[in-house]
Amino acid sequence: MTIIMHNYHMELIYLLRVLLSCACAVIIGLERKQRSKDAGPKTHFVVALSSTLITCVSVSFIGDQARIAAQIVSGISFLGAGMIFFRRENLRGLTTAAGIWGTAGIGMAAGAGLYVLTVGTTIIFVCGQTLMHSEHFNKKAYSEMFLIKMVYDQELSEKLKRTFEIDKFHRFKVSRTDNVVTADAVIRSQKKFTSEQLAMFVVNNPNIRSLKRLEDL
Repeated sequence: MTIIMHNYHMELIYLLRVLLSCACAVIIGLERKQRSKDAGPKTHFVVALSSTLITCVSVSFIGDQARIAAQIVSGISFLGAGMIFFRRENLRGLTTAAGIWGTAGIGMAAGAGLYVLTVGTTIIFVCGQTLMHSEHFNKKAYSEMFLIKMVYDQELSEKLKRTFEIDKFHRFKVSRTDNVVTADAVIRSQKKFTSEQLAMFVVNNPNIRSLKRLEDL
């Protein structure tokens, strides 16, 4: 009876660890969702729950307790890789993949009973992301990328450089279709634009077929 009661007591402790881990993961996920990232609270919640549960099961085993928990690292690596993709001249998902990996680490810490480390790492994670996404963190490093599809025109090209305050295009691809020369220009600008300003620029330049903001990493 004593052994059974002890097992119930430990399982309740493990359950509290899972709840703590999930709460921390949701906080991280909300910060990611606020920045319109692919992995939000639901993904981080499931990652934390799973990693904490596996760690608790691993800790409860007698013998090499780290063997099962170690497999979480490789498993999460595959999940993180699925978050990374290359689209339209822009590599995306690196921070999200790293965040998934970090959330798994927080879950493992909670599963191992390292409560101070779990909560402290969550605070550092959220505060660090907030600080590094702030314009005041490094104004010179701030930049936005735009993909512009247009009917090629030398005057329009020069106007783009003046408007976005750049010396040259980040990428520039020219093609000819039915005697019409078109160009795809990728611009990396340190100047900020509102959606209304971009819309008015397109309206005032009919040779621009489309202008899209490419989300930075």
